[in-house]
Order: sequence, then C-alpha cells, then structure tokens
Amino acid sequence: MAQSITNEKLLDFALNFDENITRPLVNAGYDKYNVFNILNISRQELRHSDFLSFLFDPSKSGNLGQQFLKNFLILLAKENKASTLNFFDTLYGNINNVNVYREMAIKDGRIDILIQLELTKDKKQKVVIAIENKVDSDQHDNQLEKYKDYLFKEYKDYIKIMLYLTPNKAESGYNEWAEIDYEFVFKVLNRLETNNIDSTLATLIEDYKKLIRSEFDMINDNESELKKQALEIYKNNRQILDFIYNMKPNWIKETSKILCNLLEQKGAKIVIENKDGVLVESKKKDPVNIMFTISQIGNYKNFYFQISVDEMCLYFRKNSTQNQCPKQRLVGNNKETEKKIDEFKEYAVFDYSKLEAECEAIIDKIFEKETGSISKALATLKVS
Repeated sequence: MAQSITNEKLLDFALNFDENITRPLVNAGYDKYNVFNILNISRQELRHSDFLSFLFDPSKSGNLGQQFLKNFLILLAKENKASTLNFFDTLYGNINNVNVYREMAIKDGRIDILIQLELTKDKKQKVVIAIENKVDSDQHDNQLEKYKDYLFKEYKDYIKIMLYLTPNKAESGYNEWAEIDYEFVFKVLNRLETNNIDSTLATLIEDYKKLIRSEFDMINDNESELKKQALEIYKNNRQILDFIYNMKPNWIKETSKILCNLLEQKGAKIVIENKDGVLVESKKKDPVNIMFTISQIGNYKNFYFQISVDEMCLYFRKNSTQNQCPKQRLVGNNKETEKKIDEFKEYAVFDYSKLEAECEAIIDKIFEKETGSISKALATLKVS
C-alpha cells in the first residue's frame, strides 16, 4: 500500500527540488531558462502566431531584418509549397514594401497572419501570404474557404500564397491551401545567420527552436537522453509527483462551479434531461455543458439555454432531447474565446479571484442587470 504524502515530505521535496529535479534535467539538455517554457506558451496557438509575425516583420525584428521572411519564401519555392513563386526570384530578388498583419479582420473571421510584399528581380511581383495556424485545434465554419474568397476579391493582381500551418502537416481539405508544419518553420530558423544580430533576439530564436523540437516531436539524441532522465526522475519521485499533479485544478470544473452559482443567483435553474427527455433539476454543479431554464421569462419558460464551458459560448435550445434539437449560438465568438480560454486555464491555477471576476463578466453579458432576464441575445430569437 502506498505511503501517504505528509507535509514534511512535501517540504523536503521542495527544498531539494533543484538538486534532485532541475540539475539532472539541465545536465540532460533541458534549458530551464528558455523564455517560452517559463511563460508556459509552448502549445498556445496565439503566442506562436505572435512570435512568427514578429519574425516576419522587418520593421519590428531589429537587425534580423528580412532574413526570416526571405528564407521562408526561398524554402516555399524550393519545396514547391507555393507553385506560383519562382525559386530564383526568391533567392536573388529584392523584397520591398513589406506589411505584416496579425489577426487580419475580415467578414466572419480573422486571418491569423497576413503578409503583403513586393518581390523584384526581372520584374516586380506583388505577393500576399495568408497563414492559418492551428496547434491544438482544427479549421471550422469553412474558415479557409472564406479567407480564400477574401484574398481573391481584395488582392486580384497579387500572387496569392495560402498556407495551413499545423504541428503534423494536417490536411486542410482545400486544394488551394498548402500544408506546412513546424518542421518547415524550424528549417527556416536554422538558415538564419544570428551571429551579428542583437544577442537577446538571438537567444529568443534559439529558445524557439528548442521549443519546436521538444513540443512537436522533432526528436534528437539530446531529447532522447532528456526523456530517459525525466523517466528516471519520475521513478524516484513518483509518489510525490503524482500527488502534486493530482492537486492541479481542473479549469473547466472550477469555472463551471462559479458560473452555476452565479446563474442560480440570477434565478436560473440548473437542469439535466432525464431518459424521457424531461428537464429535471441537476444536482451536479460543475458540468461541462451547463443547461439552465429561466421560468420568469414568459415566452421562453418552455425552452432552455446552455453554456458550453470549454467553448465559452451561450446556446439556445428548444425543450427536447439534445441529439434531436439543433442549438443556436447566442453569445461567443471563436476567435475571442480562444484567448479567453487560455486566460481561464491560468486563472484556475494561479488567480482564483480573477477567475470569479471573469465569470461575473460573462453572466453580466448574458443577463440584463435591471430585469434579470436574458439580454440582447433574446431579441434575435425566433421561436414558435
């Protein structure tokens, strides 16, 4: 039978953490001062797009200049990811008038990264590059089709390059979009000459290369040794490491509890559907999908609403079984909620008061403070 964790054991583990955990990992190749690891952004799609946009933009990346953008174009042409680009034009041509846009807003969406430039060798060519970046999610709502339509409408006389960036070169489902992965990004980074650039920027680029190698399964000998050492550390400290991991808050459950309490304070009733499809009061106060009714709203008392906690969206449904009843989204935008979900994960671990404040803000968006009724979303509903 496993021994229980005592306060003394936890304190001893914390006191000797550097000697027993950090030092062996550093010796095996782990860089404990990698800024991307420190900020815990290894799988955060938005932060990857932010840093890539920074590297693309000569006006922001200091004396790195056009290196990243030019090498990116050269490899695109070399590997035929952009068949409309000529390899020798990218290799020997000049790049001018570069504009890099992050979260380029269009109707019904935002393009993650959009780059405009002029490429001149024997002739001047205007080029537009759209990059849709997906780390732990998939494209949805025909995003790529909408972005393509926008590019063909707004950039008629441009060479158009549309790239779908994922960790594993996932298929986009659209012929016009070329699939690239983070190994491709790594190749571009490896071509950069960093000896003469700002030392801080050079360190950031090296840190980012390490991040890509470790997070996106680009295994090398050092990483094999690192995994071997990590397994040894786990074996020697299994009991207390499991204990610490099990104490990690579940952000969805923590958020759901707060939202359920706030809804009940507004007079809502948290419900579930029984086997007959009848709504009955729920005893569980931390569901992923919070279904609730509001009896005081005359025209809607026979209908229910649902907050999908992991999507941060409010839905409306008629009172019938979930499988048969289509849901209508009332509040929540995919691009806005991606960033919000990342924040909620952090709040649930480090700042509970902020988590409560954010939940209150969500409920205030749903309800009119004066009347306690569902607010703007109800005005758009058409129910029979």
